Amino acid sequence: MSDAKGKAIPDGYKWWIVASVTVLVASLVMFASTVVAGFVYFTEKATPVWVTVLGVLSVLGIGVGFGGLFLILIIIALNARRNDKKLAAEQG
Repeated sequence: MSDAKGKAIPDGYKWWIVASVTVLVASLVMFASTVVAGFVYFTEKATPVWVTVLGVLSVLGIGVGFGGLFLILIIIALNARRNDKKLAAEQG
């Protein structure tokens, strides 16, 4: 039996998960700063462009972060299922 069988997440996918979570956390921080800036500039007639751009980028980043994380987890699950089926076919 191989060493990879006992691991829940293979080593090759860990950096992708770290990158996805990093994008997600950075986007959540950007979103929080957008909310704070929205309260700061609430009394003005027009919201500054940078607040709008930051809000759009943060929402896109949140989508990319969650999407990437779920995609990676689905790929890991499919690979594990395929390996389990292959192992079961070899054994009997």
